[in-house]
Amino acid sequence: MEKIDKDYPEDLYNKQFALYVDNIVDRIDLQAEAYGKDQDVPKRIFEVYEAQKKDLLALKDTYGSIVSPGQLIENAG
Repeated sequence: MEKIDKDYPEDLYNKQFALYVDNIVDRIDLQAEAYGKDQDVPKRIFEVYEAQKKDLLALKDTYGSIVSPGQLIENAG
């Protein structure tokens, strides 16, 4: 594998890979609304959406609306 000899500042890494919780929750809500218009969608998808929202909002309560990769690692440990 070829490596690129280039600086990669930690703040840039954090910006690129952070979870922007409010944006993700908004997208989950939009998807749930869209799928809610179709009667043939399995109930399970809405259960998954709710579980994801619950976990994201718990992260937000702990770390704020932007969660860095380091905070995710800390939370997993």
